[in-house]
Amino acid sequence: MFSPSTYRVALTMLCARGDMETALKVFDVMAAAGCQVDDRVCSVIISGFSKVGKAGDGLEFYRRVRREFNGFEPGLITLTAFVDVLGRVGRNTEDAQFVREMEGKGLVGDAVL
Repeated sequence: MFSPSTYRVALTMLCARGDMETALKVFDVMAAAGCQVDDRVCSVIISGFSKVGKAGDGLEFYRRVRREFNGFEPGLITLTAFVDVLGRVGRNTEDAQFVREMEGKGLVGDAVL
């Protein structure tokens, strides 16, 4: 088992190269090893999908993490990546609604956008 920071570095490098298939495999190994799924890891993967033109996969990854990891609360970094993905897949109405919901929870819309 590797340390959480080793997994983060590996995921960052894989996503920067656009190797999202391997990044998801590393993510699955990391989660199975009991490493905490955190804001940085999620934002790197969501942004990676967005950068390779697979924003829909980034959206699905966000939903998967919210569904499978009950204690995960996305922070500003992940929320910003999520808003970017929504915009790239053309879900502008959902994007605007999501930002309004976040503002209702105390996040400033300008910070997310």
